[in-house]
Amino acid sequence: FIGGPGGGSSYTAGAQFLHAFSPNSHLRIAGGMMDQPLEWFTTPASSATLMAGTGTTADRPSRSWYSDGQWNLIGSGRHNIVTGAAMRGNRSTGIEYDLSNYALRDSHLRRTASSFGRDSSQAIFVQDRITLGSRLQLTAGGRYDRWKSFDGSAVPSFGADPISYSSRRAGSFSGKIAALFEGPDGWIFR
Repeated sequence: FIGGPGGGSSYTAGAQFLHAFSPNSHLRIAGGMMDQPLEWFTTPASSATLMAGTGTTADRPSRSWYSDGQWNLIGSGRHNIVTGAAMRGNRSTGIEYDLSNYALRDSHLRRTASSFGRDSSQAIFVQDRITLGSRLQLTAGGRYDRWKSFDGSAVPSFGADPISYSSRRAGSFSGKIAALFEGPDGWIFR
């Protein structure tokens, strides 16, 4: 097996804001992005040698971003409430070429396939950790997520007609209930 060259570059940026309204109330807001303008690899054909030969190359540039917000409130007595929201987005392209020489990434003969698409998701959540005495905690919460994929398209092979994919979306709710009990001698039961 002869391995082909590959490479890529990526750039990441992020920021976070933290604020305490009081000793019992905290806000966290975060966001960021990752950009991969170059992500490629080549595959030599079975007839290729260590130095040269035909092959293929695939380039997969992409970009993603996120933002999150979370508020924590430690209530008087036994409640510790966390609520917030999250958003994500992604975009990706795929382009494949036949190569006259797999060792030379730019020796394109023809584009053989391509694809493009985007997706996004949003979520909201709330959770309450309730202290029910010195040894027992109960946690209850829920989260609603929704997502969609859109702008999907592909040209599956050389000379094929472009295919457009319809947007899709869905959503779901998930709940959580958990208990933690601190037993004798430091044993923890969940």
